[in-house]
Amino acid sequence: MFGIFRYVLAITVAFAHLWIQKAPWAAHYAVFAFYALSGYLMTRVLSEVYPYTVNGMKRFCLNRFLRIYPTYYAILLLNIACIYYIPPAIVNVSTSTHMPITLGEWVANLSIFGITQWYAAGTHTLMSTRLVNNVWSLNIELWFYIILSLFGAMRRLNFVILWVIIGVLQVGYSLYHGYDFQDRYSPITAGILPFGVGSLLYYLVKRWPCPKTWNIILCCFAISAWGVLPFIYKTHPLRAEAEGLYISLIISAVIIYCLANFQSKCYPRWAMTDKWLGNLSYSIFLCHFTAGIIMKWIFPSALDQTDGSLFLAALPLIHLMAWLLYIAIQYPLEHLRKLIHDNRSFKQLSSKDI
Repeated sequence: MFGIFRYVLAITVAFAHLWIQKAPWAAHYAVFAFYALSGYLMTRVLSEVYPYTVNGMKRFCLNRFLRIYPTYYAILLLNIACIYYIPPAIVNVSTSTHMPITLGEWVANLSIFGITQWYAAGTHTLMSTRLVNNVWSLNIELWFYIILSLFGAMRRLNFVILWVIIGVLQVGYSLYHGYDFQDRYSPITAGILPFGVGSLLYYLVKRWPCPKTWNIILCCFAISAWGVLPFIYKTHPLRAEAEGLYISLIISAVIIYCLANFQSKCYPRWAMTDKWLGNLSYSIFLCHFTAGIIMKWIFPSALDQTDGSLFLAALPLIHLMAWLLYIAIQYPLEHLRKLIHDNRSFKQLSSKDI
């Protein structure tokens, strides 16, 4: 039951980026929630689907590649077209969307690696020239996919606990030494704690599942708390970027725990909606800036990022683009990804898979 949650997180990122004066840190909270959810899901599939062998790791990495890169390259090409044909003042809706100049910038944008640094304190963490503005968070995700798959540490609870402790110490160190928000949010090391929390949730769900009634109550409470948290800090932006970020991570962890306890087969109608919205979430995350640029180009004087008009006008186009990306790219690859997931050859593909 994670599809709706992923969709809400993706829309939250779009909302914060295209309606910048409402609650900009909502996007930060959503990104950390994405990290925690990835930590849970990757630990689950590495523990239950992909064995800790060369073949298992190859299958895992290939499946991740097919999930991430084809859609990313489609958005990258669209953004290149925007840079060429749309005036720079409008493209600056996405402030870091610029054409790479150096070989290193092109390699980083095409590979997704090298967009952000491992660790930073008082320096520019992110590459300023990005064809897809929020690709830096994918850079962090990819590194942790590699770490999880190669070392197999998350297959053992004691290593997960150690991972979380290291993450807490890293956050405490950065707060104690007064690192600014970007130095705590953007480097690759910022993902240690949320990914570790997500991995820990996998073991909590297995060992201590929540009874159905209490699970529903806890889930409703956590979702409500997560929804109002960005607006609680509206007049305290510094606190929103300090303790607010980590409070949001705790609340996100509770939501993930509750959703992991739900059985999709008990909610067939919700399961269909969950799958459909989940299929759109990744494309929404990638394409919302592009949709905003296009709408601003069509209605340059009528739409603005500060009053919500750009977000509301771009919302239908965001969904249309996400649906087209899913139909054209993600859906055709689902059959291949299923084969890799199940460790089957094309000859073993049954008619039920088509």
